[in-house]
Amino acid sequence: MAAHNAPISVLKRPLELRPGIGAAGHVRLLQAEQARPLMQRVYDAAKVDQVGWLDRSDAWWDWMLLDAEDMRNGATSLRFAVHEGADGEADGYAYYECATRTAIAR
Repeated sequence: MAAHNAPISVLKRPLELRPGIGAAGHVRLLQAEQARPLMQRVYDAAKVDQVGWLDRSDAWWDWMLLDAEDMRNGATSLRFAVHEGADGEADGYAYYECATRTAIAR
């Protein structure tokens, strides 16, 4: 996990990782219902090797991905990015919201 919560500020233009950074594969932007099962699989696979990582129930995922408009404080709806390795399997993810000037990873 690179960050649990990180406010960042970026220009509104396509972003790319620097060459040589990250694993082979690509990032797909998905809708919540497409991303969630992939995110769950990535987390479940990663927790096996991480001391102290707990099981996440469906109720936990429901709460963390809750995207009620009255909770957004002016930000966009949640957006989901899933990294798929060269083998086509999901191996990383991020979900975030965009405010007027910042995107907040949750």
